[in-house]
Amino acid sequence: MPHSTDANTTDAASSVMLSDDIESLKKELNTGAFNYIDIASVEIWKKYLEEWPLLAEWDAWSKT
Repeated sequence: MPHSTDANTTDAASSVMLSDDIESLKKELNTGAFNYIDIASVEIWKKYLEEWPLLAEWDAWSKT
């Protein structure tokens, strides 16, 4: 029967594999200009901008 630590170990291993995949891709492209975009963080940022009007105003101002 698996223990709860087995699930945590699997999650940690998946995270390391993802990190290794990104590093491998950077090396493969060999450009040094690899721009990784974390889609989840972009979606959260959009949510915060909708919830906090002052933050949205600052964001718009900082992009000009």
